[in-house]
Amino acid sequence: MSRNLVLGLVLSALAPGVVWAWPGDLDPTFGRGGKVVTDLGGSALGRVGLIEPDGRIVVAGLAYLRDLPGPLGPPLIGLARYLPDGTLDPTFGNGGTVTSDALSFGAYAIVRQSDGKLIVAGSAVDEAGSSGFGLARFDSDGTLDSTFGTAGVVSTDFAGGDDDTRAVTLQADGKIVGAGFAGVGADSFFAVARYNPDGTLDPSFGAGGKTTPNLRGIAVAVVAEPDGHIVLGGTAGGFALVRYDAAGVLDPSFGSGGVVVTAALGVLTSLVRQPDGEFVAAGGGVAVGTDDTLLNTSFGHYSQFALVRYGPDGGLDASFAPCGAVETPFGRAFSGADAVAQAALLQADGKVVAVGSAERVTHDSSFALARYGGGPASACAPAASGRGGLTLKNLLDDDRDMLRFKWVGAGAVDRADFGDPTTTSDYGFCIVDGTGMRAFRMTATAPAGGDWQATTRGYNDRNRYREPEGLSPVKLAAGLAGRARIEFHGRGRNLLMPPLPLPAPVTVRIERSDGPQCWQATFSTPRTNTEREFAASSD
Repeated sequence: MSRNLVLGLVLSALAPGVVWAWPGDLDPTFGRGGKVVTDLGGSALGRVGLIEPDGRIVVAGLAYLRDLPGPLGPPLIGLARYLPDGTLDPTFGNGGTVTSDALSFGAYAIVRQSDGKLIVAGSAVDEAGSSGFGLARFDSDGTLDSTFGTAGVVSTDFAGGDDDTRAVTLQADGKIVGAGFAGVGADSFFAVARYNPDGTLDPSFGAGGKTTPNLRGIAVAVVAEPDGHIVLGGTAGGFALVRYDAAGVLDPSFGSGGVVVTAALGVLTSLVRQPDGEFVAAGGGVAVGTDDTLLNTSFGHYSQFALVRYGPDGGLDASFAPCGAVETPFGRAFSGADAVAQAALLQADGKVVAVGSAERVTHDSSFALARYGGGPASACAPAASGRGGLTLKNLLDDDRDMLRFKWVGAGAVDRADFGDPTTTSDYGFCIVDGTGMRAFRMTATAPAGGDWQATTRGYNDRNRYREPEGLSPVKLAAGLAGRARIEFHGRGRNLLMPPLPLPAPVTVRIERSDGPQCWQATFSTPRTNTEREFAASSD
């Protein structure tokens, strides 16, 4: 009976220094032709990784071992460390790999201490089968660190339910912060705990070292700010951020009582902090019905990359995109399937790279990357005073919900400003209320062969089924000042209606996906603003 240590894992490296190679070519000096596959004797998944200061590469994830002949064993932590040339590091674990039952269901996150020790986050299951917030620390040689918690493992219970750690980070003072969820009955809530370097809970944080913001959802990212604040990112009916001060108290200067939820988006998978204190969140954007359920993607509702940038106070940064969020589909070949950004990366020049996967309609998945510019924001063209109009009706009968928006330009608009919606230019419509939070956003996706038609002055979109999100018709017409015109109409239960009344001033923005152009109208003095209807003319 044999057990081969395995981490079903593929690594690849690029070759920046080989003069005959393209910059994107696989590096032939790494592994075998630029790739490494490490098998741990069963089935495994590499989830996360890091590069150490000396160039060694550590990968962590999930491993199932197999006693031959026989079924796969329970889910374990899988670790592998590689030398810079892709060979396994013989000084780590058993020939470069480690499997451990310290945490069930593997490692979801990993962080390296300055002394070389590795902390992985996941779920610690007790003998009764309940899972707790779990952390395990390994020495630089791959053995569990007996000075951390109990035999190298820490398990924290929040409310007696199943808890799980999905993210971990280090503060400048060496304290460890874990984030994830706490189970309460059938529900899961954001949760965070702070530990001293030896794995004991830090009593100066929250209630005995742990706290939850009473926000139903799952935190999957955590950022330790230089001033001691801690920011969680996750999903709670949309993208959600929570900020605590250094004592574990919700920060009232951030969002609404320390919490920000951006509705009408899908799942948040990654959160990074820019040097200027702003946050970029990435994940998957999906079409959502009025009951917060996913709409049937077979009817043209696309999954797509989603990115949002928030200011230091939690407000949406409209300089990142006219509607504060960017949702990137990958074309008709990928429609009706998953496209999710798994990580956001910051370049030195301020550009943001999102990496993830896009699934084709054939259910084959591919690596997917998108890069977003870091240049200055473009100003949105304003509406002529009194010439724009907005009417919203959010009625008891969702089939009678209604949107009517008209923009008449204060300046001229050239037909070329609209791009070409019949081939490449998607159009987004959003409403931002007086709090600066995005009330809702609709996207009219029109790939080649869709319902957009060219006209003498611009383009029209007439879709009898009002797909993807209740919009039709949409009209774009170029012209001189006072004659250029944009109209968005919508009706029915697919409209993502905002809760009324809306705090004034209310701003409507129209954005073009493949160009800097955007158009906006502001409505400061609505003539009607009730729980069922909003109506106003532009300032």
